[in-house]
Amino acid sequence: MPRTFVALLALLISAIASAEVVEKGLFANDNHDAPLLLSSERVPAKLGTLFGFRFLPEPDWDQSRPLQVVVQHPPMPPLGHEASGWTQYLQPGQPNTVVWEFEFQEELLPGEWVIFLMQDDEPLFMERFEVILLPEAQFL
Repeated sequence: MPRTFVALLALLISAIASAEVVEKGLFANDNHDAPLLLSSERVPAKLGTLFGFRFLPEPDWDQSRPLQVVVQHPPMPPLGHEASGWTQYLQPGQPNTVVWEFEFQEELLPGEWVIFLMQDDEPLFMERFEVILLPEAQFL
């Protein structure tokens, strides 16, 4: 995804998002109430690492409509795809967490990773992370 498109999308998100991101970094697990282990935009490329953000939804958000999570990342083998995604449902009345977990060796790619949260193809949030290879990661 070209950087100009990402910049335009960021501008659009800032104009329409009325909820707020309250935490960003490394999380203990993928539950909506997972503890934040480290507040950071730098992420070690290590199997089992979970990173993302927690947000407070607006009270009037329709919880029955699914959210789309899209993660933009460096080209991933074997096919070279640059985005991954899934559907997630809103947990009403409480903070919600969106995370990516490094589950496979081929996912351990350094560079910029961007997590988008969308609903009905409308962007709600976009958070950037820098994934770094070990041993550089020990200097977080």
